[in-house]
Amino acid sequence: MDCRQLISILLYEAIDIFPNLFLAYIPFRRHLRLTAAKTLYVAFLLYGLLVICRILTGYYPGLGTVMTVLWVLIYFIFYGICVRGRVVQMLFILLTILNYNSFITIIGSHLAFHQSGNPAAVPYSFTHTLMNLLALLLTYPPVAYVYQKKFQPLIDFTEQPKIWKYLWLIPATFCLSYYYNLYSGGGILTYTERIENVLFAALYNIGAFFVTYLLVRLLEVSNDYLLLKTANYHLSLQSLQYDNMQQRIDDARRASHDLRQSLALIGTYVNDGSYDRLKDYLKDYVKELSPAATIVFCPHYALNAVVVYYDKLAREHDIRFQADMAVPTQLPMPDSDLVVLFGNLLENAVEGCRRCLPGNRFIALAVHYREASLVIVMDNSYDGNGKTENGEFLSSKGHGGGIGLLSIRNICEKYQGTAEFTCQDAVFHSSAICVLG
Repeated sequence: MDCRQLISILLYEAIDIFPNLFLAYIPFRRHLRLTAAKTLYVAFLLYGLLVICRILTGYYPGLGTVMTVLWVLIYFIFYGICVRGRVVQMLFILLTILNYNSFITIIGSHLAFHQSGNPAAVPYSFTHTLMNLLALLLTYPPVAYVYQKKFQPLIDFTEQPKIWKYLWLIPATFCLSYYYNLYSGGGILTYTERIENVLFAALYNIGAFFVTYLLVRLLEVSNDYLLLKTANYHLSLQSLQYDNMQQRIDDARRASHDLRQSLALIGTYVNDGSYDRLKDYLKDYVKELSPAATIVFCPHYALNAVVVYYDKLAREHDIRFQADMAVPTQLPMPDSDLVVLFGNLLENAVEGCRRCLPGNRFIALAVHYREASLVIVMDNSYDGNGKTENGEFLSSKGHGGGIGLLSIRNICEKYQGTAEFTCQDAVFHSSAICVLG
């Protein structure tokens, strides 16, 4: 093999593998096991192995069929090394890519060997590479769009239905059919001699793509139903929690009204000089007064009521509670969202502390409003037994992700913000930001 042949194989394999690797990357780009640099290193390692295999098949043509089957397995192994996902999901993406690549190979081979009239159009030649590149330019943009807009949201969706166990069989069936037609007909060069075979492959690929797209749409509808069901459940919980907080706010207002009446009575006692009666009244009043009623964490009425409530709840469970809150009297955010956001944060913190040994329980909350952004940072004690899946903390009350954490994320995203939750050294860290300007 001379230098020109080696360069032509290098170019052919670059056009053959890297566009397909990008398609494989798109759906799992948020689920990589390796860093970007290491993933790129693995991609070039795969490219090098593929070039070596092409060179070997040039010397030993009988290895072609064996190499094809072997490479499907190698692709899957490398895919599993680079991305984190379910096996059936990886199979689905990999098989759809193999089907698309077979289609590009058929079109490129037909144009190179049977339409160009160029005697230099041997396998893996520059002409062959150019025809493959032309087929990619015409078909790649819509395919990449589907992978990004349709496949990626399905991979990101955590509550996956059981249909994934069977969905991968659709592209697998088309993939087996492709390879059977190619190799039973004498190989790629023989198969692409007839335009009828090429047209059949084109229609077959369109049909496979259409069937897969319809199934993906059905899966989207199923996911939307699950999301709607979950959202309705969240709304019902938020409504109950808001009603509870509203009751606390009303209690605080009544206490404020009672305090004014008490001050008026105290003033009467002072004016009349009834100091003994005043002393008895104050003694009874102090006994009945809730310690939390006099606490003011911030001037925002609804937000202060929520924090006061959980401060009282924390003391009841031997939890040290500290809050540093720099917020104004009014915020450009509905009280309902504020109550749900801080209610879920503090409820999760109290629940986490209750699972720790007495004496080690604490909650430290810091809230600041600056430059039209509400910034929340909170640490609380944590027993370290929380489970995670795909980097998300699971609920300690059952299966699936924590509803409270999801509700917090939803509210933050509603206000163009974000929420992050991490655990380190028996401390659970929560941070959230809401852009209100």
